[in-house]
Amino acid sequence: MLAEEGRLQYGVVDDYELFLGDHGYAGQQFAHGMCNNEYLNRPWHLPEAYHVTNWTTQQMARLIKRRDPNRPGFWYLSYCHPHPPLAPLACYLDMYREIDDFCGDFEPMLNEHLISDGNRKRFRKRTLALSEVMTI
Repeated sequence: MLAEEGRLQYGVVDDYELFLGDHGYAGQQFAHGMCNNEYLNRPWHLPEAYHVTNWTTQQMARLIKRRDPNRPGFWYLSYCHPHPPLAPLACYLDMYREIDDFCGDFEPMLNEHLISDGNRKRFRKRTLALSEVMTI
């Protein structure tokens, strides 16, 4: 079972892309408009059942149910999320929608603490915002 995140240049058959195509969503895995390494977020743009996390879970459950009960089994499932692009289901984004100011409240307290205990000597320019660093 393979969900290769759109890297078809390696010549592999992407089972997840085949699944989307079978259900009328061929080529729409990245229709949310973000790339593989973008740290922005948007809600998932397809129905919930077609999110790659739900698909991989369903496929693994199906494999386990079909196993031969007379033979030992070992399964390993590696989820690709949370990983850029960050496109969670809308219900998960809605859970945190009201706490957007968390970093605005948290960063000054963190800086004050780090300066007062001597761990932070000066402010440095950084390439990522605190909210992006906390996402990693």
